[in-house]
Amino acid sequence: MCNQDQFLKESINEQRRSFLKYSSVGFASSYLFLNSAYGINSVPARIPDLNMLDFGAKGDGVNDDSFAFQRACDVAAKLGGARIHLPDPDKYYRLLFPVYLSDNTEVFGQGESTKILFEDPLFVKGRGGFVIGSSKEANREYAKQRYLHKQNMTTINPNFKNPEQRQYLRDNPKFLQAENSVIHDLYIESQFTQQNINDWGGYGINFVNARNCHAYNIWGRGWTQLIGMGSDVPPETPSNHNCSAEICMLSALTLKELTIPLDLLRIRPTASLKVHNSIVP
Repeated sequence: MCNQDQFLKESINEQRRSFLKYSSVGFASSYLFLNSAYGINSVPARIPDLNMLDFGAKGDGVNDDSFAFQRACDVAAKLGGARIHLPDPDKYYRLLFPVYLSDNTEVFGQGESTKILFEDPLFVKGRGGFVIGSSKEANREYAKQRYLHKQNMTTINPNFKNPEQRQYLRDNPKFLQAENSVIHDLYIESQFTQQNINDWGGYGINFVNARNCHAYNIWGRGWTQLIGMGSDVPPETPSNHNCSAEICMLSALTLKELTIPLDLLRIRPTASLKVHNSIVP
């Protein structure tokens, strides 16, 4: 891990903070590739490396690891950015609540072997797995109340103001909730318990009011949309700008899953996107 004081000093420059590039060779090359299309050419900044296990994640398929995941993402935000590594779990990481990313955060594993299971991703919980940003229905501040006080088990904040329909984040940066964050090389699954067996999952990775954020090498199962980017259905109308999803794979479906509306990816009011090499077998 690099010296925190040095990192924070480097991060004060606003231009650098706006377009952080990450320090590992693999990630730096992919991030440079993704952002080069948008003309972003800032100098790479060194940022800390974090390990999800150090925040209490078990990966045993029993413990609720959502608290550990959110703690790691919150520490990354306080540091001004960080790379959060998920070692392959013994069984899988079991999460009972969505996890929110802010700015300059990279969450990554080894690929399909790094399995995360989001249990009962109901509408009241934003229907989500990972959320990059914040919105009315997938609200980071409301989620914090659950994580801090184990209260307010909803992510729906009626007082939050999304962009209006046809009001794009590109032209209205005041709505920005996250930028320069990336999720990659993970398997994420939605699963419902018996009491919610007739419900269906929402978004594996949900981009809401995000800019310059990316997802790639993502495997998934059980979601209505493995990747969600924005929405044009009031009152949930978040926008995104310069975001991408690449090489995303939806695992083979069960007969029950084939009876629900299901997309690999849904994109609503979002500008300057790239989506390719994404398949449903």
